[in-house]
Amino acid sequence: AEADRDATILAAEIRAQASAGGGGNGILDGLFTLGAAWVSKSDERLKENIEYFDTIRGVKYYTWDWNSEGKRVGADKYPSFGVIAQQVQKKYPNAVSTGEDGYLMVNYGEIQ
Repeated sequence: AEADRDATILAAEIRAQASAGGGGNGILDGLFTLGAAWVSKSDERLKENIEYFDTIRGVKYYTWDWNSEGKRVGADKYPSFGVIAQQVQKKYPNAVSTGEDGYLMVNYGEIQ
């Protein structure tokens, strides 16, 4: 319940910053501002329709839709933009962990 609340608050704050910033960079600013407290399911196996968005500090950011497995494990409560764990793991292995469901998660605070 606490994780759901935190994710909902985080998503609302990121959306607000994106709107205030006029789009794309606002989204990334929101991730950087709030990232220290944000651990998110980021496993590529949970995503579809992945589209490249931008590269910041050597890390690629994407938008995507959650696939049926992503929805089944509750990943759709997280925003559908950010990083792909498998890519982050190569450069920042300490930022990636495996959740109880076996899918990779990224601590955004570790990739700032």
